[in-house]
Amino acid sequence: ATPRPAAPRPPQAPTPSPVAAYAPRFEPAGCPFDTLGERVECGYLVVPESRAKPDGRQVKLAVAIVRSTAARPAPDPVVYLEGGPGGSALYDAAFWFDSPLRKRRDIVLIDQRGTGYSLPSLNCPEIESAEVVSAEDELAAARACSRRLRREGVDLKQYNSAATAADVADLRVALRLEQLNLLGVSYGTRAALTAMRDNPEGIRSVILDSAYPPQVDAYTEEASNAAAAIESLLRGCAEDRACARAYPKLDRTFYRLVERLNRAPAALERTDPDTGEVYEEELYGDDLVDYLVEWLYDTTAIPLLPRAIAETARGEHNTLLYLLDGPPADDPGAGEPAEAGASAEGQPAASGAPAMDTSAADAGDISDSEGAFYSVECREEVIFGDREAAARTLEGYPSAIHEALLAGVDQVLAICEVWGAGRARALEERPVTSAIPTLVLAGEYDPVTPPRWGQAAVAYLSNSFFFEFPGMGHGVFFAGPCPEGIALAFLERPSVAPDAACIEQLGGPVFEVP
Repeated sequence: ATPRPAAPRPPQAPTPSPVAAYAPRFEPAGCPFDTLGERVECGYLVVPESRAKPDGRQVKLAVAIVRSTAARPAPDPVVYLEGGPGGSALYDAAFWFDSPLRKRRDIVLIDQRGTGYSLPSLNCPEIESAEVVSAEDELAAARACSRRLRREGVDLKQYNSAATAADVADLRVALRLEQLNLLGVSYGTRAALTAMRDNPEGIRSVILDSAYPPQVDAYTEEASNAAAAIESLLRGCAEDRACARAYPKLDRTFYRLVERLNRAPAALERTDPDTGEVYEEELYGDDLVDYLVEWLYDTTAIPLLPRAIAETARGEHNTLLYLLDGPPADDPGAGEPAEAGASAEGQPAASGAPAMDTSAADAGDISDSEGAFYSVECREEVIFGDREAAARTLEGYPSAIHEALLAGVDQVLAICEVWGAGRARALEERPVTSAIPTLVLAGEYDPVTPPRWGQAAVAYLSNSFFFEFPGMGHGVFFAGPCPEGIALAFLERPSVAPDAACIEQLGGPVFEVP
C-alpha cells in the first residue's frame, strides 16, 4: 500500500477522429433535483450523436455544476464520471453537497450519453418491468428495448467510451475551462482512461477508483473475480481471532449452506420498502451467492457478512434481512428522512432558463440505464470475452458457486447477441499509456474490479500512484476519510506521492461477532 510510480512507457497515439465541424454548447436549464439552497447550476451539453455526422441528430447531456464553497476556488474543477456503465451522476447529486472536494473546487456532474436525465434516454423500462422474472423474460425485454430505441432513431453504436471521452473534451470547451481533473469510479475509470488516450488536452490529473482498464477481459474474469472476493472474505474471517472463534470453519459452513439451499430453499419474510407490504420469498443457494457478491461492493456491509452466513446456516435470518431490506420498522433509526436525491420538483435556473426535461424519469428507474450498459459492454467487452475460458477460471474454486457466478455471464452474452451496438476496434482492448498524473485506488474485497486491475492500469501510467485499502470493497473514495484524504492531497499536488500513512492504521474489517 505504498506509492508505486510506473515505469515510463512510449506515448500512445490517440484515436483518430474527424475534424470537428460543430461547436459544442452549454444550454442552462433548471436542475431536476432539489438543490437544498446550495449553489448549483444545471444545463445541457449539446453535441452530435455521431461526430462523423455533425449535422445529424444531437444529444443533450445533463450537467450539474456544484459550486465550490471557497471564496476563490481553484480554476480546475473535478469532473465526476459515474460507473455502471449506465449510472446517473445527477440522480444522487445531493451526495456531493457535503463533499470536501467543494472546499477548493467546483464539482461537475455529467450524465453520460444515454443515462439519467440526458436525452435521448437509453433507459429500458421493459427490463425493469415486474413481469421480467426469468432469464428468458429479460432477454425478450432487452430485445424489445433495443428495437424501440432503434425505431426512435437512436444509433446504439454511438453510446460508448470513445464517444464519452469526446463528450468530456467538449464539456471543457463549452464551459471555457483551461484544465479539469477527472474522478472516475468503476466504469467511470474506463471512460477516464479513454479520455486520457483520445482527448488528453486540458486534463490536469485523474483519479481512478476501482479501475476497469480496457486490457482486461471482464466477462472472462467476472466469475473468478467474484469467487476470489468470496474466498478473501472467508479467509479474512479465518485469520481474525474473534471472527474465527465466533464462526469456526466459515468456509465449509458457507459452501455447504449454498448446496443445501439449492436443494431446499429457505422461506424469507421480506418487506417492500415502498409499500411496507410483507411478502414471502424463497432463498436458494445461488441467490445467497448473488447477494454476497453484491454486499462485497459495500465496505459498510462487509463486517456483517460472516455473521449473516453463520446465522442463515442455523435458520436465522435477522442479519440477512437487515442487509437486504434495512432495519425493521420498529428500529429506532428507521423512518428517518432519506438523503436528498433526485426530485421531480426541480429548481429553476437563476437566469430564468427552462426547467430540465424530466420525462425520462417517468419511464422507469433512471438511476441506472440498461440500454447504456449494453451499448458499452456489448460493443467493447463481450466481444473480447470467452465463456468457456470463464468456466475454466472457476476450476480452482468450490463447485457450489460455479452456476451462480456463471449465470450473469451467460445472460449478458445472450443479450449482446440481440442488442445491436456493433463491434469495437481492437484498440478498445489495449492498455492506455499516459503521463498524466494519476491516482489509482483499490479495495481488498472488491468483487468486480479487483486490485490487480488497478495494478494493470498503473503499469502503463508513467506518473501514477497505486494504493490498496484493506477491508474495503468497491468505490473506496466514498468509504472513509483515509482514501478521501489521499485523493484530496493528490489533487493539490498531482505529481507528488500523497501521504498514505493512514492505510497502516486501517487493518482489516472489524467483523461483527456476538
